[in-house]
Amino acid sequence: MRRIIRTNNCVLLLIAALITIVHPPPLAEGSPLGFPPLPVTRGGSATTMATKTRTASKQRQRRQRTSGGPELTGNAKQGIKQTEKILHLLHIFTADLILQVFGGAGAIWGFSEVLGLRTPETVWFWRPTAQFFGTVFFARWIVQLDAHIKKENIEFFPKQRN
Repeated sequence: MRRIIRTNNCVLLLIAALITIVHPPPLAEGSPLGFPPLPVTRGGSATTMATKTRTASKQRQRRQRTSGGPELTGNAKQGIKQTEKILHLLHIFTADLILQVFGGAGAIWGFSEVLGLRTPETVWFWRPTAQFFGTVFFARWIVQLDAHIKKENIEFFPKQRN
């Protein structure tokens, strides 16, 4: 029983890690660990005022750095947009692959065990059944992926323009 609980905890931890990797929580700007800034009372102490001054100067420097670069146009700007589209596609569809495809096959496998239908004698039937449903959901995932690529006009290997 302890082994099952330990295995379940490891699986839950793995799922939580994958979700965090795919959809990271937003981090507060300027904080090294991503913690939101503490609320400041009006007036504040000398430390608070020094922190405010330091933060304001860092923000000014950051604005100067980001606005000082050359303006992107043409192919360079399109390349950045395409890269953003591809990253967005990966974020969406890696989570969908895990949840819809692996989840669909795993649901058949697990539900057959919960109902008591899957025993050591009937594994020969349930393994191909779960694989079949996993294949069906994978085909559905591919169709959704293709529709999204066409809708967003994503090019993985854009043609070189001279």
